[in-house]
Amino acid sequence: MDLKRLKYFCAVIEHGGINKAAHILNIAQPPLSKRIQELEEELGISLFHRNDRKLEPTVAGLYLFERACFILQEIGEAVKNAQSIATAHPRQVKIGMTHLFQKFFNSLIVEIINRNNGIEFGVSIADSSQLEQQLQKGEIDIALVQRPNLNDNYASVPLASIGMVAQIGAGIDIPKDKKNISLAELSKHPLILIKRNAGKGSYEALQEQFKNLGVTPNIIMGISQPASIVSLIDSGVCAVSILPKTEIDARELKTSTIMDITDAQDVFFPAAVMLKKSSPIDEVMKVIFDIYPAREH
Repeated sequence: MDLKRLKYFCAVIEHGGINKAAHILNIAQPPLSKRIQELEEELGISLFHRNDRKLEPTVAGLYLFERACFILQEIGEAVKNAQSIATAHPRQVKIGMTHLFQKFFNSLIVEIINRNNGIEFGVSIADSSQLEQQLQKGEIDIALVQRPNLNDNYASVPLASIGMVAQIGAGIDIPKDKKNISLAELSKHPLILIKRNAGKGSYEALQEQFKNLGVTPNIIMGISQPASIVSLIDSGVCAVSILPKTEIDARELKTSTIMDITDAQDVFFPAAVMLKKSSPIDEVMKVIFDIYPAREH
């Protein structure tokens, strides 16, 4: 049933006729009369006696009027209460974002927030291993992390892999006009690698590649945050590093340089991860599918 028709019907009885009701409702008389007729046709009963242009409610009309007034009042209260609840306690969505892909995921976070004004978002930035723990404990709803190892508890949306580049410190003996470098050559220099706090990730994957090449890398440090590595090397630490290309910008570097790596296999695999037992967060997933249409499976 159309609630607007019911509202118009009650107004006609409350104000004693079509003319005054139309004035109060700020609509023309013919459309109002039409809505009343439509309501009668829908119900299959006469709601008014029509004598000498006067409308007198029938017994059925009076009964409907009493019940309709009560229903409309209840609906109005329910709407007000729902709006009050929504305003006072907005829905909350907690997102975890790894240091590893912070720049890569920044545009996603911006778009999620801009598209969902009625939701309060919390963003926790940490190591992928820490975010997986927070996900398991229910402290976050979704984690934007390095793709985890197989886990029956996870529902994962894998995204396209991110290529890698080498950051070369100013003190490293490599020609400045050199455009690319091999893993074997990188292994000869002091190397700072991204290393998560717990579990296996890109660090172990790169170690395996070095092993397959038959070389032993000169690793001097493992750090979980790419931004810290970039800052250290650009501040003068005599070292090289292997980073996701999304997390370093040559325009921001003062002393160090960036080179492509010729023979490395991808090790950086971003993903959106949730617990299988949790409900999908439609608002977040829609943005992910819009921004990253090409996803690996």
